[in-house]
Amino acid sequence: MYTILQKEVDHESTIYKGAKMPYMQLLTWDGIALHAGKLPGYPASHGCVRLSEEFAEKLYSVTKNSSTVIVTDQKYAPGKTASPGLLLSGKIGDAPLEKLPAAGFEWQPEKSAEGAVSIIFSMSDSVLYVFRNGVQIGRTAFNLDKKVAISGSHVYSALDSVDSDGKRDWLSVTNIGGGENLDVKALSEITKIPPKFVENARGIITSGTTLIITDLPVSPEAHKGHDFSITTADPEQPKVPHGK
Repeated sequence: MYTILQKEVDHESTIYKGAKMPYMQLLTWDGIALHAGKLPGYPASHGCVRLSEEFAEKLYSVTKNSSTVIVTDQKYAPGKTASPGLLLSGKIGDAPLEKLPAAGFEWQPEKSAEGAVSIIFSMSDSVLYVFRNGVQIGRTAFNLDKKVAISGSHVYSALDSVDSDGKRDWLSVTNIGGGENLDVKALSEITKIPPKFVENARGIITSGTTLIITDLPVSPEAHKGHDFSITTADPEQPKVPHGK
């Protein structure tokens, strides 16, 4: 599961003898990307997802920086659901403050004023994270009224449609990690989040917002020594990735 970091219509490889890689969409800073084009004499460009030029062009036209991309070998048909939005519109209340600064939560939208929004509920951290354009702009601890077992990572994408009660429809995109289907409605009934944070998060949800509910930790400290990384925006990276 990735977010698009950079895009370039006419990209040429710097290590494969200038091979054309049109409609390049960068997924990781070490050079993995979506792109069209063939590499004569090479089975593939190391780890990239190579697409037909027709499809690559169409895909390029509907994505933007920070759009979510999921690469999987599983067959899965997305389905519409209203349940994910309940996590930010249902029961709210005090959450443990000792995990965060004295203010209780962090909310700094000025760090990234625009771009695609991703909201991550980490059951391992008991923390809700909000990213915009790959930059963390908010986080808060949350409480569960009772213990609940969640397996895998469950991904949802916000749609344009809104029902008569003002609740936005979501697309259930995929379940990564082989866990059972998640009962989001039941989860929302036992999740308590600081009210002000809920208000802030609701205000930036738009069509295309990604919501992830996962049993994995997100905090960088939790991943030291593990084969796991979270890719976020890095202004120091070159405009055109090296090695591609």
